[in-house]
Amino acid sequence: MSTPRTLLELLSEYRVIIPRVQRDYVQGRKDEHSTIVRKNLLRDIKNAFDSVIDPLDLNFVYGKTTVDKAFFPVDGQQRLTTLFLIHIFAFADDETKDKDFLKFSYQARTTTRDFFEALVNNRANIFNYSESPEVIVRDADWFIDSWKYDPSINNALTTLNDIVSLKFDRDILKAQLEETNNPRVFFQFVKLDELGMEDDLYIKLNARGRALTSFENFKSRLIDRCKDVIPILYDEIKSNLDGQWADTIWEIGTNGDEGYDDFYLRFFETMFLNYGLLKAEANKTVSKNWIYNLDYHAISATIFTTISNTLNYLSNNKDSIAYQRVIDAIKKNTSYPEKVLFHAVCMYLHDEPLASNVDNSLLNDWLRVFDNLVVNSRIEEADVYIRAISSINQLRSNKNSILSLLSSGVIKDLAGFQKEQFDEECQKARIMCKDITHRQAIIDAEKKLPYFQSQIRCVLYCSNIEIQDDLLLLEQYVKKLSALFDTKKPINGILLRRALCSIGDYRLSVGNYKTLCIDDPNESSRTWSLKKLFSNHGEEVRRLLSIIDPTKPIDPQLEELINSNHLSQKDWRYCFVHYSKTLFPMMSPSHLRMFNNTYEELLVPNKQSNGENYSVHLFVLKELLRGKGINSEYYTEKGAWGERYLVVRNLKVSFKNMVFTVEGDSGTWKTSSDSVLDEVVEHIIEIVT
Repeated sequence: MSTPRTLLELLSEYRVIIPRVQRDYVQGRKDEHSTIVRKNLLRDIKNAFDSVIDPLDLNFVYGKTTVDKAFFPVDGQQRLTTLFLIHIFAFADDETKDKDFLKFSYQARTTTRDFFEALVNNRANIFNYSESPEVIVRDADWFIDSWKYDPSINNALTTLNDIVSLKFDRDILKAQLEETNNPRVFFQFVKLDELGMEDDLYIKLNARGRALTSFENFKSRLIDRCKDVIPILYDEIKSNLDGQWADTIWEIGTNGDEGYDDFYLRFFETMFLNYGLLKAEANKTVSKNWIYNLDYHAISATIFTTISNTLNYLSNNKDSIAYQRVIDAIKKNTSYPEKVLFHAVCMYLHDEPLASNVDNSLLNDWLRVFDNLVVNSRIEEADVYIRAISSINQLRSNKNSILSLLSSGVIKDLAGFQKEQFDEECQKARIMCKDITHRQAIIDAEKKLPYFQSQIRCVLYCSNIEIQDDLLLLEQYVKKLSALFDTKKPINGILLRRALCSIGDYRLSVGNYKTLCIDDPNESSRTWSLKKLFSNHGEEVRRLLSIIDPTKPIDPQLEELINSNHLSQKDWRYCFVHYSKTLFPMMSPSHLRMFNNTYEELLVPNKQSNGENYSVHLFVLKELLRGKGINSEYYTEKGAWGERYLVVRNLKVSFKNMVFTVEGDSGTWKTSSDSVLDEVVEHIIEIVT
């Protein structure tokens, strides 16, 4: 007889006995991993029978055979059991298969063996009802209560439920399962030499090996798919996956640490996510179970080409910007911005089969544009991420002329990216396309202003570079900003904010609040930063920069600016200019938010004003009184519109509509001058001393 390739052929020749040393049937478990493995296998089988895919090879099934025609599987138990359950369903009404089906048995537990025998004998009464097979079997009079404690039985019932849910045409399925010449689902049957009893055989084989890792399983399926869709790359990809590409990924870990598989898998995960083969999940890496949930038949020849070209380039250009962008995407718990930059790398390289032919200068132009767009856009939601990916796809045909394209004005917007930043990139492209000197001036400006993360429209605006075309003036404004900002924060943030307050109300709106602008320049922040303020190049910023001389010490210039602007004590800005050490600590540096409840300015301690808030003028007054040796207590109700006042001995002091009110035993008194703080302090001193 020919070597069995189907379960029916195997059962016609052998008794299939799952040996005692084998584990339970686990593919029917209900945990996430087992569910994904089981449903993927069943889906592949269903697709093969429906001719959606090529015939399905279930790989090797091997074990020991005996002279009395028994077969003890060493590898393949789980697949064989799942196939057996499909046959139970398909031939539920065919008694001619009883003899062969009763040859399938589990040796480990008598309960499992007895259950499978009962399942064969009673299968005709399981699948013709609206209830699930599991419910029907458990309610059947032949089902023994003790069986419910057998995990293999429970898992087999779960698998039967899933088989029924696939809605096979049972007559067609029966015919396909009986096909021997060109079976749609088959396996490679291997008989091992006589090495002793089945227990010894299993132990000997497994003592020398280990279970395949998730990544090894992934590689096997990936290579198989490659062979089907783009055979020309099969040998290269198969070799490089464990060759130079593996060496490249290995170097990313610290001395080849345990993260190697994770980094490698994350490369492919990000690739498939960007190509839409995996579902986008907000700012987190997909579970490792994605390798079982991935539809391998959706991996196209184009994707394999992109994989090959990208990894070939990276393996030969480990000092490149592209290499760093890929590392950023696979070493971190990547969020959408890193994934988008990863895609920018891949889309440039997707049609570059020879790494040596890649023009690194043009590649860097491409990546510089998307670096700037990504870091200055808020890409936090799946729909924004998908739009950004789509925009990169649309522009990839212009990858070697990206600056010319942006300077042409043909494109008015780029989905997924901030419109203001896109407009800035277009303006910079127009300048850079003039000549090499202008190009270098823009690149230098971006590098010299790291705090602004390549968002340099402040200097573009203030220098009026497109009209005046004065590169020296542009450089002068770059120096001005460099004198004010360090790499990640302003050099003297409080003094800078005091100077801005002395000029005007520079605050930016954040919903119903106003912010004094935080230090953190990242677009992911929910509160605007000083980067945003200067990029908006408002009047306060323009006036500030107009007086700054970067060749001289900056702090004295800011102090002089503050002293030259005389503010009324009624103005909340006066309080911040002169009592910053009292007020700034009352607000979270992550928000620096304020709120106006129509009659006074409030400091918001955190993000929202539903808790306790602090009156700007009352807190300054409290500090002034403390300096005079007079203690006071601040009282506030929660919320922005609650009552708040100072208690100074028997006095109640409040501030509304730029007027202090003092209530006491002698009546009510109100300030009447512009110097409200000096006036109220003097009045309180008169009463309490």
